[in-house]
Amino acid sequence: MPNADRSPPAPPTQGQRRRAAPLNAGQPSPYPSPAGLVLPPDDALRAVLGELYGPDKALNVVKMLAGTGALFDAARRFLTAVFEEKGIDAGVREMIILRTAAVLDVP
Repeated sequence: MPNADRSPPAPPTQGQRRRAAPLNAGQPSPYPSPAGLVLPPDDALRAVLGELYGPDKALNVVKMLAGTGALFDAARRFLTAVFEEKGIDAGVREMIILRTAAVLDVP
């Protein structure tokens, strides 16, 4: 029985290459739950966003954050501070977002 002592296989000699198995050799793994995001209805968004809300203009991320209750106001103030403050370099803005994500352990 070859390799009975469970020693690792010999490295390939010059000219030989091992072929790696494709990453998706089998069937793709199904999502454990349906992928999707239910956004709040327009009436709820209008109540939170007030005159800022325009159904055709509001980004989905704003719609999503509007459904988070008390977190929305903090997120809105944070994003306003980062993106509307004059004189902040685009690279610094990106670093603010990335460091915030790292501190909050957000993927």
